[in-house]
Amino acid sequence: MRLWACFRSWLRASFRRSRLEREMENELRFHIERYAEDLVRQGVPITEAKRRAQVEFGAIESKEGRAP
Repeated sequence: MRLWACFRSWLRASFRRSRLEREMENELRFHIERYAEDLVRQGVPITEAKRRAQVEFGAIESKEGRAP
């Protein structure tokens, strides 16, 4: 029974971590988009604004490209 409890605990923690990572990625993406919009309002071309925003905040890694 103890092994089963450990497995359930590990499984719950894994899902919680995934949800937290997803929420943090969404939050970062939101701030990058808002910053890019601010730059565009200041007259920066949209492609340059997106590039600057990603440089400023750091690129969001895709799950496929993430190292284990």
